[in-house]
Amino acid sequence: MNDDTVGAYVRVAGYGYHDRPYYSVKREGFTTYLLRLQVEGQAETVIDGRRVPLGVGDILLLAPKQPYELRIGDPSAYQTPVRSADYYIFCDGPWLDAWWRDRCRPRLATIPLDDGMLSLWRQVAWEKRRIGRTDERISDYLLRVLCLFIDRSLDDWQTRLVSPESLAAHRMKRFIEQNIGDELTLQDVADEVGLSVSRAVHLFKETFGCTIVQYIVDVRLKLASDRIRFSAMTLEQAAESAGFRSYSYFYRVFRDRYGVSPKQYRQQMQ
Repeated sequence: MNDDTVGAYVRVAGYGYHDRPYYSVKREGFTTYLLRLQVEGQAETVIDGRRVPLGVGDILLLAPKQPYELRIGDPSAYQTPVRSADYYIFCDGPWLDAWWRDRCRPRLATIPLDDGMLSLWRQVAWEKRRIGRTDERISDYLLRVLCLFIDRSLDDWQTRLVSPESLAAHRMKRFIEQNIGDELTLQDVADEVGLSVSRAVHLFKETFGCTIVQYIVDVRLKLASDRIRFSAMTLEQAAESAGFRSYSYFYRVFRDRYGVSPKQYRQQMQ
């Protein structure tokens, strides 16, 4: 394939946040590939007639014409608050056809949400939002890199030997990510894996190189920054929905992290 041509087209890309029940079905599938990554809360899909839960780090990989169904919360109880967020990319092109055929692709898999992976999803979505200034070649290569990162993450995750200690640490990490919008205490995290608080704190720091509290703040900041960048939420709503109960505290840690205020950050991203 000639690398000077566009081989992977990003047709639609974005960030979705749902605070009310939601239901979508397309039994005949889409005309493009769909990549969807759950980054907060929970959802549910249907694979081969079975209802399958989607948690943080779960990625849906759908080829054209594969059936699609997504449920968030109970659509019959629309006023019931829920919390779910995801990145999605509808894409096609000859490079993607070759990438898909290269191996047997799972419809659903779990990948670790490291900074490199998440930054690629964000960049693909942001590039597509650059109205009047988009460059299909940039989107093309960003998407190719993302697909290769997905492959590497799947290979690493599936072949890694996981000790009981490492498994417990990853369970704590996933618990934090799934409940990040709620009040979270060290006791809550430790109870999830049946450990004492002191043991849980030590194991988490040993595995991931940061404390549980640091990780909670880090995840909340990333979620809030996504909502400031991609949604029409007010700054206060973005902070609260990400789990910050005090806006003044959010303002301080946000400015420390990004070097600008939340308002300035939004203005820079427009």
